[in-house]
Amino acid sequence: MARRVNNRKKPWSERFEVTRDLGPRMLLFVGLFCLLYGLLYFPQSLKNYNRDNELRASGSVVAAEVDSVRKEHHSGRRSSWDEYFPTVKAEIDGRDFTVELNEYSAKRPGVYSVGQKLELMYEPGNPYYLPGIGDSFARKSIVRSLVGSSITGGVGGAMVLIGLPIETVRFVRRRRDKHAAAG
Repeated sequence: MARRVNNRKKPWSERFEVTRDLGPRMLLFVGLFCLLYGLLYFPQSLKNYNRDNELRASGSVVAAEVDSVRKEHHSGRRSSWDEYFPTVKAEIDGRDFTVELNEYSAKRPGVYSVGQKLELMYEPGNPYYLPGIGDSFARKSIVRSLVGSSITGGVGGAMVLIGLPIETVRFVRRRRDKHAAAG
């Protein structure tokens, strides 16, 4: 006896059963990851943004010159990149200061060059603490960090708010069906 081959396509409900089952769960997990990222990085970004605003309002600005640029090579499992750290020289209240600005590293070559002039912001009562560069590149970097962590955390929160109720309903239904089958 010959076996019949069923060439009929499966209905849509059966074809996307895996997606229907995994979709909300993946939404929940990715959302949790994004939400945690936002919660971890937003406070530091906000602190940097507020500190930059305070320095722009009440800090002092001094002209500084890039003395050297340190190149640091990073390599990971799938990629590698270079990071450039500027070291600047400035004269504040008659004293010479040389500081490496680690917070203002760049991944693109040529952002900093030896002899380049920068505006360096500092607290008037504490010239030993040189926290910021006063140019637009540094400001954009701080704002980008704040906006990025806000958006990532917000999108993650929305994903959790969508995925959590779906998974909760599924959990309750599975548990109810399991108890109904057992009893």
